[in-house]
Amino acid sequence: MNIIFLDIDGVLNSGKFYKETSQKRIKFDKEKMKNQNFYNVDDFDLLIEWAMIRIDFNKIEILKEIINKTNSKVVIISTWKKLYFFDLVVCKLRELGIPIIEVTKDNGYDRGSGIKEYINNKNIQNYIIIDDEIFDDYDDVLQERLIKTDFMEGLMIEHIDIATQKFN
Repeated sequence: MNIIFLDIDGVLNSGKFYKETSQKRIKFDKEKMKNQNFYNVDDFDLLIEWAMIRIDFNKIEILKEIINKTNSKVVIISTWKKLYFFDLVVCKLRELGIPIIEVTKDNGYDRGSGIKEYINNKNIQNYIIIDDEIFDDYDDVLQERLIKTDFMEGLMIEHIDIATQKFN
C-alpha cells in the first residue's frame, strides 16, 4: 500500500491563500462565530465550515491527482488532528475524495517519530511525506521521502510529478 503522510497547514493551504481569504475568514469569525470561545462551540456544522474556509480547494484537487496517480491512502500528521472536532473534518475531506485512513499518534511536533512508529507498526514500505516543515526528528531516510512545500505557496502542480517519482 502507498501511503501519503500529510500535513495540512502549508500544504492544503498557504500564506498566499490566507492573505487572499483573510476578509472572508474575519467576516465568518465575527458574524458566525460571534467571538465565541472556540472550544465551547457545539454547532459542529459551524466548526466544519470554520475549518473548511481554511483549506484551499485547489490544493485538494492537486492532492487528489497525486492520490490517483500513485494509488495512495492518506495518514494525517498535521497538528489539526488535535482539534476536538477533527473527526468531522476527516469526514468532510473524505467526502471530497481524500482517502484518509488514520492519523499518527505523535503530538504533531515530533512527526518523525510518529511517522516511524506508524511505518514500523503497519509494515509500510512505500510512502512519501508532504509537509512544509522539516522537523528535528526527520532523519535522512524520512527526508528522502519528503516533498517539502513552501508555506507561502502550499502544494503545487509540480509536486504531482515529484510524488510519482518518489513512489517509483
